[in-house]
Amino acid sequence: MTNLDTILSIIVGILIFGAAVYVFRTRKYEPPPDREQPPWEVPLQPGKPEPQFSAEDRKFFEEVLGVDVDEHREFLRPLAELEETQGVHFRDLYATNEDLARNFWEGVAHSYFEEKHFNQAAESYLKSLGFHLKHSTEETAETAQLRCNLGIALTETGRSGEAIHQFEKSLSFNNEHGGNNREVIAALLHNLGWAWETEGDNAKALDYYGRSLALCEEIGDEDGVENLKPKIQALQHEK
Repeated sequence: MTNLDTILSIIVGILIFGAAVYVFRTRKYEPPPDREQPPWEVPLQPGKPEPQFSAEDRKFFEEVLGVDVDEHREFLRPLAELEETQGVHFRDLYATNEDLARNFWEGVAHSYFEEKHFNQAAESYLKSLGFHLKHSTEETAETAQLRCNLGIALTETGRSGEAIHQFEKSLSFNNEHGGNNREVIAALLHNLGWAWETEGDNAKALDYYGRSLALCEEIGDEDGVENLKPKIQALQHEK
C-alpha cells in the first residue's frame, strides 16, 4: 500500500466513525462499550494548539462545500491534523475519492443532527445518498441506514411525506436483506407511525405503532414498549 493509499484509508476510517450509525428517534444511540474512541472525541493535550486548516482548505470547506469549519471543528479536527502533519489537503482528495466524499457528508449530517439542525442534516444525508446511488440504484445496508436517518431529519422539518418514502425503502431492505434485525425493523415501524401521525393520518399511524409495539414486546424492548404505549393510547382517545 502506498503512502497515499494509507492516508486515504485513515481519512475514510475517521469519517466512518461518524457515519456508520442508525439514528433511532425513539432513544439515544449508545455506542457499544468496546467501540474505539473516534478521533474528535479525544481531547486535545494540555497546551497543544488547535490544528488549523490552511486558508485554501478553509475556503474550500466554507465556499465550495458550504460547511462552516468552526461549527464542525471537532468533527473536522482529524482532517486538519492530517493537513498539518502529513501535508494532505482534503480539497485535493474530495473530487477523486467518492468513498471519502460519501462518508464526509454522512459525518457532517450526523454533526448537524446532534445539534438539531435538521434542515442541514437532511441536505447532507441526501448528498451522501447521492454518492451511494451514483453508480448503482441497488439498495444496500448503507443506503438503508442513510434513508432511516434522512427520514428522521425530514420529519423533524415537517417534510413527513418525503420521510415516509425513505422509511419505506429502508424497511423494505431490512425485511428482505437485513439479517432479521428486529430492533431496526421495530424502530423503522415506529418512525413510519410518527411520520403518518405528522401527516395527520392517525389510522396508518396506529397501524405502524401497533406493529412496532408487538415487535418490541416480542424482543423484550422495554424502552420501545414504554415509548409506544402512550402514543397509541393518545391516538385511540382521539377517535
